[in-house]
Amino acid sequence: MFSKQDKYLDVDIDCGYAWVICFAAVLIYFNSWGLNSGFAVYFNEYENSHNYFKDAKDGDFSWVGGLSFGIGLILTPLINYIQCKWGTSFTIFVGALLQFLASLLASFSNKIWQLYLTQGVLQGFGLSFVSIPAFTIIPQFFIKHKFFASGLASGGAGLGGVFYNLSMQLITESKGVEWALRSQAIISFVLLMIAVLLIRGRTVNDKPTLKLIDIELIKCPEFYLLTFFSITCMLGYVIVLFKLAHYATSMGFSKRQATLVSAVAQIGNIFGRPLVGYLGDKFGSITTNCVVYLIAGILALAMWIPAQNYATVIVFAILEGLIMGCIFGFMGVKNRLIYWIPIGAASLFSPIISDLLTDVTKSDNYTYCSVFTGCCFLACSFALFLLRGFKVEDIEKGVFKDSEKGEALNQKHPNPIINYILQCFSVKEIKV
Repeated sequence: MFSKQDKYLDVDIDCGYAWVICFAAVLIYFNSWGLNSGFAVYFNEYENSHNYFKDAKDGDFSWVGGLSFGIGLILTPLINYIQCKWGTSFTIFVGALLQFLASLLASFSNKIWQLYLTQGVLQGFGLSFVSIPAFTIIPQFFIKHKFFASGLASGGAGLGGVFYNLSMQLITESKGVEWALRSQAIISFVLLMIAVLLIRGRTVNDKPTLKLIDIELIKCPEFYLLTFFSITCMLGYVIVLFKLAHYATSMGFSKRQATLVSAVAQIGNIFGRPLVGYLGDKFGSITTNCVVYLIAGILALAMWIPAQNYATVIVFAILEGLIMGCIFGFMGVKNRLIYWIPIGAASLFSPIISDLLTDVTKSDNYTYCSVFTGCCFLACSFALFLLRGFKVEDIEKGVFKDSEKGEALNQKHPNPIINYILQCFSVKEIKV
């Protein structure tokens, strides 16, 4: 089934089998990021039920959630090495197997340390082995519609989030957490095997390359801006993803109502990521995501803080879900796997930070948490705003270097700081 080399197809881009690859990527996102977002169901059940893990202490389940999301992403260089050596299909198969074992073994766990190892560490490794190689596939097959295809594929995470949140909640209510985990293990493994059979590389030259440390990249200020964007964005994203359901139950709503809140956020993901990807192809990915996360920050501050009824929480979940996960479509076409290390670190600690900011003794116990989330999204938007200035300058130098249009575009203000600010606000005919 597998060899040290992937099967390669010499086909045209943006058409034909490229869309089959996009469908395979949808399945991968569905059963990796989508599946992992279903942890909100288990977190809510563990926190509000005294039938599971009686030896658990405050913060344990948040650590499990952080591990399941971030621990594997920190090992991105290792995953990249395995992908280069044994191929994309093999790497995804290993991840599917790890996820299967994580859910299956977690269903038999009755001690908190066992949950740490299974639904935490093992699931985190499985998620990364499945999802990281998938990010290298879409850019091989798409150029003109690259951001749209990446957004469409990452929209599979929203679809998976809806499915796993709602279906696992129903199974939990009727059969218990144990059978929900076993069902999740079987479903995800079967669907990922379909994706593995469909995955191809476009040409031999498109095989991923191994580069653990890129000195030239580290010297660029753009690297640190994009890293800061990644960290702040994931700090806000994971809090909303894992804590929104628990926030709903803290307001007195039922577990089923809380699960519906998580599910509608994922419905927003289904439509939001492809839409933002399409706009990224049209207006530039940095510009689009800068505006998107500015809106995400405003929504968190303006809607989450004053939310006092179920309707407001639902509307907030839909609107925030539309845009908060667009980082995956954006970063998925950057082909710089080193960026996933800070994303993993931020994802690991985000649930813990939200616990520290939540005061269960107060009626408005999530105020500090929602303020922190909003500020994180505003900060990541500002980072992209600053990054835009560098990219405008680079494109002007490269594209319009010797043209009359270039002379006009490159007219600079004598003060370098003012000139840089003007480039950040540039509305010239350049997609950034």
